[in-house]
This record gives sequence, C-alpha cells and structure tokens, in this order.
Amino acid sequence: MIDSMWFRAVLVIFILLACSFTVDASSTIKVYNLDTSPVLDAIDDWKVVPYTAVNLKSIIPGVKKAKTLYIKAAVHDGEIYLFVKWHDKQAGRDHKPYVWNEQKKRYEAGPQREDRLAIQFEMEGEYTTDWPAAKYFKADMWHWKSYRSAALNLAHDKYTIVSRKKLTRSIKLQGKQGQLVYVRRHSDEGDMLYKTMRYGKYSGEKLPKYIANKKIEGSVADVKARSYWADDKWHVEIRRRLDTGHDDDVKFVANSTVRAGISVFDNSDDDDHLISETLEFEF
Repeated sequence: MIDSMWFRAVLVIFILLACSFTVDASSTIKVYNLDTSPVLDAIDDWKVVPYTAVNLKSIIPGVKKAKTLYIKAAVHDGEIYLFVKWHDKQAGRDHKPYVWNEQKKRYEAGPQREDRLAIQFEMEGEYTTDWPAAKYFKADMWHWKSYRSAALNLAHDKYTIVSRKKLTRSIKLQGKQGQLVYVRRHSDEGDMLYKTMRYGKYSGEKLPKYIANKKIEGSVADVKARSYWADDKWHVEIRRRLDTGHDDDVKFVANSTVRAGISVFDNSDDDDHLISETLEFEF
C-alpha cells in the first residue's frame, strides 16, 4: 500500500516536471501587447511574451522530414513584432553562386541554396496551407532570405494568389479533386531588392550571382528583419507597421483573427520545404 502510494506520488511529480519543460504545439499564436518597443536586433529581449511551438512537415508526400519552429508575436505603438527561431545544423548563406567550369570556359550556378523563412497572412478568400485543396485566396507573404534579403535587414515583402481560375504568370498545381490550381507570387510595389549578375571572362573560381541593391524604397521594403545563426539555430526578428497604407499589404486590427502559414527552407528550392498547418494569429 505504501509502495503503491509512493509510486503514484513519484509518477505525479514526474508528469508535472515533464509538463513544465514542454511547449505544446499549437495552431493559434496569440499576439500580446508590449509596454515598450523591442530593439530590432535578433536578440530576444522581450521575454515577457511566451513562444508558441509550431510543427512543420514536408510538402512532399511520403517524406517524413519534420521540424518544430518557435514563434512569438506582440504589438506596440502601431507595429507588430515577430521573433522566430528554429534548429538548423548549418547556416546556408549562399544562393546559386557562380562556379567556373574550366572545361566549358564559363560560369555555372552552383548547387548551394540559402536558408529561408516565409510567413503568409490571409488578405482575401479563405487561406489554407493546403494549396492543392484551395479554392481562392490572396495572402501577404514576408519572405526572409539568409542571403538575398538578410544583407538589407529586410524580409522580401510579396503577395501570393492561389486560385482555381487561370492566372497569368502562374505555376500550376494538381488539385485534390483533379482540377488545376494556379499559384502566382509577386513582389510588392517598389524597387528590386537585388540584381542578377552576369560574368563573361574568368574573374575567380566562385562569384556571387545576386548583389543586393543599396537603396530600396516602396512597399517591398515594409518588413524589417534582423537575423543571426548560433548554436545550431536561426533567430529572426521581424517588425512591420500594423497598417502600412499599401494595398498590397495585410492590415492588422485589434480584436481580430488572421489565418496564416509558416514555411522553412533548409538549403532547398521551392519544391522541397517544410510547412505548418493553417495557423491563426489572435490580436
């Protein structure tokens, strides 16, 4: 009897300890109010706001790759702040660098791909991360790129349209009911974040394909971001006005819920990445 009571007491203590060190994954991300504005430096100095764990899975059917991402959100003085971190054994900071092919006497794009983070927010229609099942939606997309946008302390501000009706300049997906689904992604209005370089004669074994433009203006530069990689983790801090005044941006308002999705690209192209289920940001 005593042994039984002792065992149950130990079991309860073990469960309580286990729970205290576990962050439950959730599809709801609560947006808190802050008394002061965080410094945008990719250092977590607003610890009063808790993280939400978000499970990510591969978009490739049958592939069991998975990852847990941690995110928190807050607002202050008309701005929204996000802090995102996830495990990554190696920082991928190169993107398709040109490598000299001595036999062909020309430069060719190398296999390296930068690490990326994409966050989407519903603007129109019914957003879902299950694009083959979508009917129609338009979503604001904040696309942080460890090489092409990080150098500018920005996340590439874009929008995505997914529709069963044909879209110009789009890619096609096979819908779950046999129909075609069209996907169009476009940069917001403004300057290009980077330019594509071309090289003729030999100038070195490895050269950058993309060079960041020094001055960026327009809606494309609305989303500020700072980042760093350490201890096998990426840390990305993001800031944007709740209402930018631009038609190609989502407008966040108090006491609302916004559908969203998060993707992580680990040295991979668009056809191979990890994605969350459809999330909700509660303001």
